[in-house]
Amino acid sequence: MMGGFSQVFGFGWGGMVIGMLFWVGLLAVLVWVAFALLNRTSASGRETPLEILKRRYASGEINSAEFEQARKALQ
Repeated sequence: MMGGFSQVFGFGWGGMVIGMLFWVGLLAVLVWVAFALLNRTSASGRETPLEILKRRYASGEINSAEFEQARKALQ
């Protein structure tokens, strides 16, 4: 019983390394897909109205009262 579990099924160290690389690669792909889906601003790739409003407020185009009024209208 010197070979252990991996030797019994004939995979050895090479099979264990390949299996580990497979799972690490699969996990990396899943994380990449999750980030890609979460980082989209909208389905069309354009800014949402709230993002536009925040950008306009940050650049000084509108004041805080106008921002709050528009934000409430969007919700």
